[in-house]
Amino acid sequence: MMKQTVLFILLFIVSIYCHAAGEVLLGNGIVPPILVFDNGNGITDTLNQLGLEYDLWGELSSPNFSSIVGAGYRVLVTGSGGNYGALATQMQAESETWKSNSGKVVLSGQNPDANYDENGIGYPNILVYNSIIWALTDHQQGTLSFISFSDSVDKWNWTPWMNGSAGSGTALASPGGSTVNVEPFMNHPINLGDPDHPYYEDPLDNYYLSDWPNSSYTSYFTALPQGFSAVALTGSGNALTIVNTNVIPIQIPEPTSILMLAFGTFLAIWLRFRKS
Repeated sequence: MMKQTVLFILLFIVSIYCHAAGEVLLGNGIVPPILVFDNGNGITDTLNQLGLEYDLWGELSSPNFSSIVGAGYRVLVTGSGGNYGALATQMQAESETWKSNSGKVVLSGQNPDANYDENGIGYPNILVYNSIIWALTDHQQGTLSFISFSDSVDKWNWTPWMNGSAGSGTALASPGGSTVNVEPFMNHPINLGDPDHPYYEDPLDNYYLSDWPNSSYTSYFTALPQGFSAVALTGSGNALTIVNTNVIPIQIPEPTSILMLAFGTFLAIWLRFRKS
């Protein structure tokens, strides 16, 4: 009886740890809730090829920040096709709420959804996958947004972090470029890859992010919003992909902590049964 009780408790503790760790590792088969604003440039095709489950913004009833978070979504993903419409209106209406309560944010001038690989393992796909993984490793609502050349600066500024307030950034559309430089930022998780994934374990270096068929990028930043830093540059040195730096990382117990807890539980049960 004592052995069965101890085994049950150990399994329960380990399952808690694995669940916490698995929530931020899509490769482990636990898919966190992803909300997608589909603007027609291939972002849903990209996620389908990656094998990720998601819900669509357009299927929600009167979505706002509170209802999105309350529904359990962990990251909002938008493609690079423009036509942000209802999403732009909602974010502008609750701009300060999004800025104050959001978790990790990725804004990129690259357009991987216009270059997605139908086999699901192309490097544009991996950029989307790595960005989602990074945005999910936080307790708060994450955001991942790309932009294309068809979007004017005003359209890019619909995001709460680029809306003209103090400390906001500036983005410029360009005819498209091929050369991307991530060498100064190879230690950032978006560029490192997922060592536990069978296909996406390779780091994203300059070679993999440059020379995409439909241009590697179509917009870049000439000034960064307050609290953001670059993790990728254009060939001429402009910020290309930027992330916010003031975020609270998710806390997952270390394996040693789990072992100590399990040992303490076992010892307490053993002493109890010994006395009886």
